[in-house]
Parts: sequence; C-alpha cells; structure tokens
Amino acid sequence: MTTRQHICPNAIAAGRITVEVEGVLDPVTFDHLSDALTALWEALRVLPLRSVEANAYELLLTRPDRVEIVAGFLEPDGSCELPFGMNGHRHRVRIRLAEPEAARCPALRGTC
Repeated sequence: MTTRQHICPNAIAAGRITVEVEGVLDPVTFDHLSDALTALWEALRVLPLRSVEANAYELLLTRPDRVEIVAGFLEPDGSCELPFGMNGHRHRVRIRLAEPEAARCPALRGTC
C-alpha cells in the first residue's frame, strides 16, 4: 500500500513562498506567506479589476486570518492559482511554495 503525500501545514507557515500575477508581476519569492499576500494585494489593488473581483481579492488578502486560509489552499500540492479578468483578458494569480519537495510529508492531512 502506498502512502499519500501532502504538504505539511507547518512547512507552509515556515517556508518560502513564490507569488506571481500573470502579465503584471513576475515571480517573486518571500520568506513568509504573510509578506507574499501583502505584496499580492499591493499589486492587485491598483489594477482595473471588476469590482466583484477586487472585493474578493481584498477580502481574501487583507483579512486577519488570510495566512491560515491561503495555507489551506496550498496544503494539497503546494500551489494554487486564482483567476481574474482585466481589460478583456483572463489572468492568474499564482501562489506556491518555493521549495515544495522540502515541505512534503508521508501522512494524511493534518497528521504530520
């Protein structure tokens, strides 16, 4: 029987995070998820997003529990992509562990 691997929540909290806003912000790596999320919001808030998308990103990236929420998105495989539209084109926000292999543990979710 093979053991399923996932990303440890503790490793997400302590690991380096790379963020990118497709077509806007080249990949940048931060030492902490909270810093990465702050930088994402600073990049996104000045873009001509639809109000519903701007409000959703503001809610996600500025709330007090943003680190825990986004860490949950990263747990399965160490990355997540979130879409948005701008000037008639679709773009993606990418958030990923800079070193996902170092964060993998052979356990079921929540037991490492």
